[in-house]
Amino acid sequence: GESGDSVRALQSFLASAGYFPQDKINGNFGEMTEAAVTKYQLAQNIIASPSAQGAGNVGPSTLQAIREEQVARGYGIVRSQGWNAL
Repeated sequence: GESGDSVRALQSFLASAGYFPQDKINGNFGEMTEAAVTKYQLAQNIIASPSAQGAGNVGPSTLQAIREEQVARGYGIVRSQGWNAL
């Protein structure tokens, strides 16, 4: 039920990782976003199954995984293109 820039940023991240359709980014946390978060959590071994507690919710473990992935992407860009790429 959440909406706004934070949800839009989450959807953009999930889209860039292949879990959410780019053309569906709208800033509203609905069933499609919840399903994408669950897929991401499963892929990152944050949850063991789609019925696990916290599935589809962006809690501390999911936020940490997303931040770590974003940092790693940033370092990869800097290593390959230099600081000016940011």
